[in-house]
Amino acid sequence: DRPPRLPRLLRPLARFDPRDHFTGDQPSIRAGLDAFLAERDVHLDGGRVLMLTHARVLGYVFNPLTLFWCHGPDGELRCVVAEVHNTYGGRHCYLLPADG
Repeated sequence: DRPPRLPRLLRPLARFDPRDHFTGDQPSIRAGLDAFLAERDVHLDGGRVLMLTHARVLGYVFNPLTLFWCHGPDGELRCVVAEVHNTYGGRHCYLLPADG
């Protein structure tokens, strides 16, 4: 929900950028995730999201896989989103439903 705030000296070197996720045109990574989920009729209702990703470093991004664990407001896992980036700049997102 809130990417870590890097120490001041590292901020010019590394960052988490919304342009690197989903369609790249949302104001935040969470907004991009919520739009992706809404298109698939999945609503988190303000629930927590945990993200595993790699930061943009020195202006470059190498991030073959980003995972989002999406929880409802009750803390129960609702789904996992896997965002895959290929070497040609393509992005593919997969919605993985949570089940037993």
